[in-house]
Amino acid sequence: MFYLYKVYGDPLMFLHSLPAFGEQRSSIPILLPQVIYRYVFKILPNLNYSYFAGTFTTIMEFVVGIIFLVISVISFFKLRLSYSLFLILGYLIPTLSGSFSSLPRYVLVLFPAFILFSVWLDKTSRLVRIVSYTILLVGLIISLSLFTRGFWLA
Repeated sequence: MFYLYKVYGDPLMFLHSLPAFGEQRSSIPILLPQVIYRYVFKILPNLNYSYFAGTFTTIMEFVVGIIFLVISVISFFKLRLSYSLFLILGYLIPTLSGSFSSLPRYVLVLFPAFILFSVWLDKTSRLVRIVSYTILLVGLIISLSLFTRGFWLA
């Protein structure tokens, strides 16, 4: 931003130049309640369930978004403040785009959530652990299958 200000006189030139590239999005951030509302009332009811890759991706993004929202709130009671702030900021910043798109990729670096999840999982019964691991394994297999077939470019 300093470079843009010195050279062009506009520190937000990267935002102001988006319409020239056909970008129709507003640079105004969309808040989390709006994102959740959009998914629950507009995106999920209108999914094309005959297209598995798109449906799986959208549902996975929404589920990850909700799970990490819950974990972020719980972290303020269970983890130290620095971890909780890192977790909530790392979660909220990608959602300002107005979507949970690519959120599963963004949350991979939010290690406090994984610490909290592992501590919780350690205290649960063997059945809950087996069910959790099975769900995660099935999700991994489906995701890997879609990735190797070229549905994602991450």
